[in-house]
Amino acid sequence: EIYNHVRPHQAIGMVPPATRYRLSPRPFPERLDPITEYGPDDIVIGVDQRGRITLFKRPLVVSTALKGRLIAARPRPGQEGVYDLYFAHHWLDVVDLRLPR
Repeated sequence: EIYNHVRPHQAIGMVPPATRYRLSPRPFPERLDPITEYGPDDIVIGVDQRGRITLFKRPLVVSTALKGRLIAARPRPGQEGVYDLYFAHHWLDVVDLRLPR
């Protein structure tokens, strides 16, 4: 209450932050649509409840934040066995299957 409604803030002209708050005109969706924007060369993989995937029989930990979601393993051109992992358009990590487990 004090932080947002009483305390003045220097960056906004010494007024409390609550005086600048406005509701967003955009509605917040209750559920996000499934992501289907992966390319034809992408390997689409489901993330299990423990945040793991299997890529060519290699188990990998991704993140529990992505459980139940689909991610894509995208082969790197000219690098056989190397894949970039993506969630939608967000790059997650690189996986080099040439390296030992």
